[in-house]
Amino acid sequence: MSFCFNAYGVVVQMKFSKVSSQPRKKRKAMYSAPLHHLQKLVSVHLGKELRKQLKKRAIAIRKGDKILVLKGKFKKREGVVARVELKNSLVFVEGITSKNQRNKEFLAALKPSHLVALQLTERKGRQKAAVKAKPSAKPAASAVAPKAAQSVETKK
Repeated sequence: MSFCFNAYGVVVQMKFSKVSSQPRKKRKAMYSAPLHHLQKLVSVHLGKELRKQLKKRAIAIRKGDKILVLKGKFKKREGVVARVELKNSLVFVEGITSKNQRNKEFLAALKPSHLVALQLTERKGRQKAAVKAKPSAKPAASAVAPKAAQSVETKK
């Protein structure tokens, strides 16, 4: 069994495993999808260090994440995500701006596929432990040593 969006944008189970190949139906499903489904469409690849740490290739981008632009006019520029538009699958980054003909500056819209996440903000739920936890053996070893020393002193 597979899943599909119905006319109201609700995920429903289909009778047959065939999903429509008609572009108009796929387009309609994407435009009428609920926001929690659109969140997956704004996922970006992780940098090498984050990929090793989290053991994931990509993650949904959020406000406050630090990113690097890989493609386009703003290539090789870093910044912090200021805003994410789920409806249009666009990311706006602080410090990356464009000008209109009246010389008014505004944040440039970037596609998530052109970005790489370098640093993530704190997450809730499952991702919270993965982002926050950094294994370090030094504090654990120092915490064990005083307890061992106390037990030796009490025996004497």
